[in-house]
Amino acid sequence: MQPIQITKRQLQLIQLKTMGLLESPKKTANKAAIMDYIRSIGYLQIDTMQAVARAPYFILWSHLGDYPTEWLDALLEEGVLFEFWGHALSFLPIEWFPVMRGLNLAGERPSRIWEPDREDKFPDLKEVVLTALRENGPLCSMDFAARELPEGWRRNSWGGNKPEKHVMQHMWWRMELMVAYRRKFRRYYDLRERVLPGWDDAQALSAEEANQRLIEQAVKALGVATPRWAYNFFYLNAESYPEKRFEEESQTGEWVPLQVEDWQAPAYLHPENMPVLEAALAGKLIASHTTLLCPFDPLMTDRDRLEQVFDFSYSLECYVPKNKRTYGYFVLPILHNGKLIGRMDSKAWRKEKEYEIIALYLEEGHQWDENAVQAVRVCVWDFARWQGLETVRVTQITPEGTIGSRIKELFKTPLQVIKCQTPE
Repeated sequence: MQPIQITKRQLQLIQLKTMGLLESPKKTANKAAIMDYIRSIGYLQIDTMQAVARAPYFILWSHLGDYPTEWLDALLEEGVLFEFWGHALSFLPIEWFPVMRGLNLAGERPSRIWEPDREDKFPDLKEVVLTALRENGPLCSMDFAARELPEGWRRNSWGGNKPEKHVMQHMWWRMELMVAYRRKFRRYYDLRERVLPGWDDAQALSAEEANQRLIEQAVKALGVATPRWAYNFFYLNAESYPEKRFEEESQTGEWVPLQVEDWQAPAYLHPENMPVLEAALAGKLIASHTTLLCPFDPLMTDRDRLEQVFDFSYSLECYVPKNKRTYGYFVLPILHNGKLIGRMDSKAWRKEKEYEIIALYLEEGHQWDENAVQAVRVCVWDFARWQGLETVRVTQITPEGTIGSRIKELFKTPLQVIKCQTPE
């Protein structure tokens, strides 16, 4: 099969469509829409940073608009989601459990654990934790008292000074425990047989089947993917699905080969996305969404892919010393009509109920006309209102000038309050 020729703009539009960022939400979000989004991508990344909003809730807002964050917590507790390593720590649809368990049993997942196993320091502690869980139900690390640590024990963010937390984490990594629910974002672990009754490891996929399912999901979610993008989407090893398989299977219809203008690297499309490709080729994909993007949004997490596709160079500078940052601590890209037109360092001052745009950077090469200014203004105010904030303050705009003054002036004026719907 000969590769289908597409332009870079068509590539952008296809990827925005399949990742749910092409158009503004047409309907008010509900719990079913949350599950539809997570299933369409395959995972929802979890991160604890809350300079503005925690990652999983923020990502959903960017794609779905206003919704009560309690819905995501409820879906986990209802058992339609589970926590494990997808693209880093993630919420995953429960139907992906056989996939992840298959890789887990094969020793391939999780693949990014940097803390050594410490259970040998407390050889009897696993049974102590299991007994506590059996007798009390779901527990978190706060349910265990701090204790004296053995010589050589190093405090760290993964376990602090509670060996029980380490034990629960390692049992969760081995999928002996699962996260039953979260309270104030704190994990409560429980026995797998209580969270997922009836599970039998005979239901787990083989490592080969699991890797193929993840590759297929990655290509489907990305719309258009190179092999490297597909590997990075779920942190898979290239050996798990050799690149030559893409070429071989594109000849038999498993993949649709594409050639992006001015690119030498081959790209592929999942056959289920053919209607999206046809719409792009016919000029029927119109980008109309304006939103702020979380650094852990699936559009953002592969920085090389982001730069190749959208010509947008990005790094998360919260891990960089303050005096070496270019843009700021927790910078949010601004998506408008299919283009990344700016970025802003911001912070939610919850006690003061204020959303501060510490620094707004207008991306070079993108025209901030009145339409863009108004659309971003509405977006920022919606974001602030969703978090219960009442004012927006712009501290700095780069470059300064007429448009910067216009933005500062407009952002001072509150928009009509849009109340979030009540939970189902």
